[in-house]
Amino acid sequence: MTTIQEVFSKEEIAERVKDFAEKLNRSENVSNTSLVCVLTGGLYFFSDLSKLISKEVICDFVGYSSYHDNLQSSGVFTLDLSHDIKGRDVILVDDIIDTGSTAKALMDELEKKGANSVRFLAVLGNVPVLKKDSRMEALFDHDGKWMCGYGMDNKGFDRQGEDIVPI
Repeated sequence: MTTIQEVFSKEEIAERVKDFAEKLNRSENVSNTSLVCVLTGGLYFFSDLSKLISKEVICDFVGYSSYHDNLQSSGVFTLDLSHDIKGRDVILVDDIIDTGSTAKALMDELEKKGANSVRFLAVLGNVPVLKKDSRMEALFDHDGKWMCGYGMDNKGFDRQGEDIVPI
């Protein structure tokens, strides 16, 4: 039996999520914030983060998939929110920023819908991509390896792991 070595443990993840929630709680404009989970990868992160935010925010979900059971993004997505984001500060929450195309497409679309500001927060982020757009940030740097756990999946499987591990 092969032992899988985690890259980021559930304890490390929890600490980073807590740090970001505390940063958000100190922000003066949190009451005008919509926290939007990018389904399905952002679900675990969104759940943990939203429970730690002490101020009232609107929580919403957006269905977005650019991978469709492939290992490369198709670039095709649909956007449908339950709440109006016009004039609101939006934080999109997802599992990973890889090429940045998903994050950029979603941010651009929400800005067209009248959001006051849009940021994209992911568990893992590709450093060169993060450096190109200050609206994107991640809890951990991503080195390009395919990972699963804490929302990240392998063709739909292994998403529920508490640790983040390489495939």
